[in-house]
Amino acid sequence: MIDCNLNPGDSQTFSSHTQTLFGLPYSVLGPEFEKLHLRQRNFKDQIQSLLITFGGTDPFNITTDLLKHIPNKLKTTIIMGPGFQNQKTLLELNNEHISIKENVENMAPMLVSHDGVFCSGGVTLHEAMCLGTPAFVISQVEHQEDKAKQAESQGAAINLGQANSWDKNRLSEIFNLENKVLQKISGMGKKCVDGKGLSRVVEAILLTC
Repeated sequence: MIDCNLNPGDSQTFSSHTQTLFGLPYSVLGPEFEKLHLRQRNFKDQIQSLLITFGGTDPFNITTDLLKHIPNKLKTTIIMGPGFQNQKTLLELNNEHISIKENVENMAPMLVSHDGVFCSGGVTLHEAMCLGTPAFVISQVEHQEDKAKQAESQGAAINLGQANSWDKNRLSEIFNLENKVLQKISGMGKKCVDGKGLSRVVEAILLTC
């Protein structure tokens, strides 16, 4: 069984005859993530650019809510999915400080070119950690928050809670994070996810053949 969302200790709940590949080392990402994982990340005194991405539908309208709190002159890129309810409103915000992107097929360059990302606790969290992009997580389902809490406990992300009750009071803390803190979060994320998960899974499968 392969599941990077489970902890290695969870293997004890399965039969001894079942081989388990659990935990972040088995997070399967595209090859571009392993390559960009090696790129050194440098941060200025405070966050200069933010990426906002909440999947294809953003059912809780987190993006629109979050934008109310983003400092006006902070460079912000929004990835808007095809199922967003407020597409027209977001498109009207497209200006020199806010950029709207649609149909993004390659997340790696987007993540690595921003100082931080607001996202849910799904695959994007693992991608951000791999590239050393500090992630500020607002989860859309319960199991995502479990992952976000774990990442925060490792110093690899900041957990803001679930979509219907996320902690807006921590935004000022985030917007004022010093470069040393951003660098630390970045480094811890890289330690947790190195982009070699696919190679590990393939190697494990070949060993059983």
